[in-house]
Amino acid sequence: MDNKEKYSQLISMIELKNIELISLNCNQNPAFNHKGSKPIDAAIKYNTKEVIQSGIELIFPFCLSLATFSNENNSGEKDYDLIDSKDKLFDISLELYLNYYIEVTDNSTLDLSNFLEEINEFANKNVIINAWPYAREIVSNVTTRMGFPPLLLPPYKAMPKY
Repeated sequence: MDNKEKYSQLISMIELKNIELISLNCNQNPAFNHKGSKPIDAAIKYNTKEVIQSGIELIFPFCLSLATFSNENNSGEKDYDLIDSKDKLFDISLELYLNYYIEVTDNSTLDLSNFLEEINEFANKNVIINAWPYAREIVSNVTTRMGFPPLLLPPYKAMPKY
C-alpha cells in the first residue's frame, strides 16, 4: 500500500471528538510607548507538537503565539522570536489539545506504528485546519477583554508544497 492509500485509510478511520483549551497566557506591556502614528503589526507562530497516543485516542497539541508590536519601519512580516519585549504592545499564547479517535471495526486490528508518516502528515494538514477557527476566536475574545479592538486572525490557508 502506498503512502496516499495509507493516508486515505487513516482519514477514513479518524474522527475529531473535541478540542480543549489547555493553556492561555496574555500579557500587556504597560510601558509600551505608542507615540504618534507608529504602525502596529502582528507576528504569529504556530505548530503541532508530537502526537500523544492512548489506545485508539490520538491527542494533537496545537500551540499558537502572537505578538503585536511597533513596526516603525513598516518592514513587513517579522519573525515572532525576534521581537524585543519592549516593542510588544501585547502577546498571547495558547495551547489546544485536539482529541481524535480511531474508529476500528470489531474484525480489524490496527497497528498505528504502521501509520507514523501518515499521522505526521495529518498533523501538518488537518490538525491546523481544525484548530485555527478556535484559535481565531480565542485571540479575538482575549484582545477585546484586554481593552483593545478585536484582533481578527486571517482564515488559515495551507500553501501547497512544490
